[in-house]
Amino acid sequence: MTDDCPARSAGDSSDRAITETPTETPPETPTETRADRQHPPQSPSAQVTAAKQPAWQVRLPLRGTVDTTSDRADATGSSDFGRGWPVLHGHSIGRTASRAAGRSGGRVDKVAVALRHITERDWRLLRLLDEHGVLTTRQITTVCFGAYTTADARLRRLYRLGLLDRFRRHNQRAGTLTGWHWTIGVLGARLVALVDGRSPPSPEAVARRRDALAASPRLAHLLGVNQLFVQLIGHARTHPGTGLARWWSEQRTTEAFGQRIRPDGHGVWYADGRRVGFVVEHDTGSEPVQRLVAKLPAYARLTSAGGPAWPVLFWLPSPARAGHLAAALANAPALPFPVAIAARTPSHRVGLIDAGPDPAGAIWRLHDEAEPVALHQLPCPDRPTGPLNPGLD
Repeated sequence: MTDDCPARSAGDSSDRAITETPTETPPETPTETRADRQHPPQSPSAQVTAAKQPAWQVRLPLRGTVDTTSDRADATGSSDFGRGWPVLHGHSIGRTASRAAGRSGGRVDKVAVALRHITERDWRLLRLLDEHGVLTTRQITTVCFGAYTTADARLRRLYRLGLLDRFRRHNQRAGTLTGWHWTIGVLGARLVALVDGRSPPSPEAVARRRDALAASPRLAHLLGVNQLFVQLIGHARTHPGTGLARWWSEQRTTEAFGQRIRPDGHGVWYADGRRVGFVVEHDTGSEPVQRLVAKLPAYARLTSAGGPAWPVLFWLPSPARAGHLAAALANAPALPFPVAIAARTPSHRVGLIDAGPDPAGAIWRLHDEAEPVALHQLPCPDRPTGPLNPGLD
């Protein structure tokens, strides 16, 4: 994952290199119209040049078919829940581009237009959203950009291209709307599927996935899980020699281990020349501590069947919760893998996310040890790879 996005910098020249000034286009017919009287027709040479311009080279408008009320909501914060979703009209990318293509006798090639503007970093972001569902603007800034304003401008651009989609939620604790939550868009999902050799999802399927995320009562939980991995990537971008080599979602992890376990995610972290695989159990405090302990026998059965003995990380909301879990584990049977506990304190809340301390640091306490250790210092027994053990490479 450390190779996915460049190191932080004060800005990004690839964003500044993309201009968004729409090109002028000739009138539809030589017949004089009211619009012609207000805007005189171009010279013959300009008309010939515009007519020869391929449709996929037509520059996109700033708004296109997107509901512009969403941009006013960015400034005022007064948007209603659900407003600001793009009006794609069957993957339409822009009225100006469509009209220009019609005048030149062509048709807008939406894939070609997107590929013309997409960057390597955009591709990586699309893949992250395709697998992990949703990320906030601040999370995406941490993962791929050097500044929030740069990230915000680029995300809006990808949204107008139809590559991304977005929604907002009402933050009951603050009584306001959250910032934007970004999901993959119709065109973005189509491109990722085609590159992977999969059948592209329908626009309706992509919209249903976005709506399900927006309405999900587990949205804060999912964002919290993603936040741990986002913080690891952010650490790696400022600490050479460290990195997140693997980040799997709950679904991918569950499928990889034959439905035997259902962790919230899996990763491989490296630092100081050492690799550690781990699985995450992100706790919000909504269930009894004994329910957390009851998840561990499934991991033990997986290890006995030839699976890995990676540490199980319990990422808890408070030190008190961590103490209760440590006490419960002290009375539990011995396990063939390490169990590490850390609390997300001190934390600062951003939207629906409680961002805790750096998960790469010395905050992880083994349930039978007194001193906390860094993530890469956790024991990680080396076991033979096999159908239930993908290894660490």
